[in-house]
Amino acid sequence: MKKTWKIAAAAVFAAAIGASACYYMFEERRADVTPPVINCGEDALTVSIQAADEDILSGVSAWDDRDGDISDQVLVEGLSKFTEPGKSTVTYVVADSGGNVAKKTRPVFFEDYTGPEFFFKDELRVSAAQSEQLLDIVGARDCIDGDISGRVKLSVKSGSLSEPGECRVELRVTNSMGDTVKLEVPVTVYSPGDSSQAYSPRVRLSSYIVYLDKGGSFSARGLIEGVEVKVRGEEYAALELDDDQTMIPVGKYPYGRITVWDSKLDADTPGVYRVTYRTAMDGYSGETLLTVVVREDA
Repeated sequence: MKKTWKIAAAAVFAAAIGASACYYMFEERRADVTPPVINCGEDALTVSIQAADEDILSGVSAWDDRDGDISDQVLVEGLSKFTEPGKSTVTYVVADSGGNVAKKTRPVFFEDYTGPEFFFKDELRVSAAQSEQLLDIVGARDCIDGDISGRVKLSVKSGSLSEPGECRVELRVTNSMGDTVKLEVPVTVYSPGDSSQAYSPRVRLSSYIVYLDKGGSFSARGLIEGVEVKVRGEEYAALELDDDQTMIPVGKYPYGRITVWDSKLDADTPGVYRVTYRTAMDGYSGETLLTVVVREDA
């Protein structure tokens, strides 16, 4: 009787093992372990820098062996930093109903991308005692991030910002896509006791830096907004201005009083140049400096 029980128990155990194995084999066949497939082509996608996700997803499809067409579920996971200015890599991602995830990358070219550009709120002229104010003058704009003035850094390349004279500084800024732009510019440093800074008239400009494509041109006089007069003497009185006006619009300031000197500017040679505006009023003469950047060929 004991022997028969042992044989029967062994048979039941073997049957249970067999049934369990069959069950797990059946479940494994039922489980979805195959990821979907994303199709987007291998060629670089060309879009505007203003492109939305739906533009970057244009022409992208996805297929799953169980769910079928799941193209409408593909998402843009992200864009890489630029591999070179205006060129990036997009990563697409999609998941099927079984939780299987597929990803695919594709190069992207932003056809209208332009790198960050610096702008100056005033001419590059600072007191030796307040040279830290130079960063208050310099700003930067970017077609992706907008105003990125807070990211501008500078380093002195020659001369000194703490001694009167001219020095050269390198400005640099990086946008969120990793594109770094550098510009070396001259800066005039004046003595804190220089009375000409307190009394000289100054030509005010609508912009203190101009970017030119190689061979391009611009109107230097077209940037003049007016003249800031700090001493009101006989010559000032002769202008017959109203209400002790100190910022004289260009239309009321005698045209011949302003000279524009740009003898070294060569629009055919890339580099950084200066245009000097000079004027005089009631015994004081002053000048204003415009920075002109002639770009390299694109």
